[in-house]
Amino acid sequence: TPQLGVRPFGCKVDVQQPTELMREKEQQSVSIPCSVTVSSCSESQTQISWYVFRRDSHYQLDLQSHSLRYTLEQQDLRISSLSEADSGVYYCAAALLDVAHSGAQAVGQGTTLKVSKKGLNVRQALLLTLLVLLIVYSLLVLVIIICIKVQLQYTPFQSNAMLHFQEERYKAVIGAVDTKANMYTLGTNMYL
Repeated sequence: TPQLGVRPFGCKVDVQQPTELMREKEQQSVSIPCSVTVSSCSESQTQISWYVFRRDSHYQLDLQSHSLRYTLEQQDLRISSLSEADSGVYYCAAALLDVAHSGAQAVGQGTTLKVSKKGLNVRQALLLTLLVLLIVYSLLVLVIIICIKVQLQYTPFQSNAMLHFQEERYKAVIGAVDTKANMYTLGTNMYL
């Protein structure tokens, strides 16, 4: 007969978590999934722990001391107000509290979290592009309007100058014709 508080050796814990890379932005929140299955002794209590492995360190997350940043949602780990320092590989671990044999503890495969600086999302990039295009279009229209206005201001002067030139030319031609006519008249009067 088994003693009180000790479960039979058939108890087994299995931990599953996604192995694909999770990409998030700074200041956002993320929930890293963890699925724990206990077989052959469903009445056992399970303790969930999370570990993080970073480039220069690895440690167990202190969920109680940092409850504003790290919270458990069932077995999932929720991290609030992400920063680049949160990047790393997160491991979910489960252990049966009242069982002390092989198989009563398990660790997940690890989920890699990559946190990057907050940048423009697609919507913001599209709005920025449209704003730049609108400014360029407005400047182009403004330049065309200014060119047309300048051309209209100088066109009457050019027309007046052209008319004045044509008038002077006409006077010169008339003057030349008059001079020739006067010479002709003088010449015919001389012979009379």
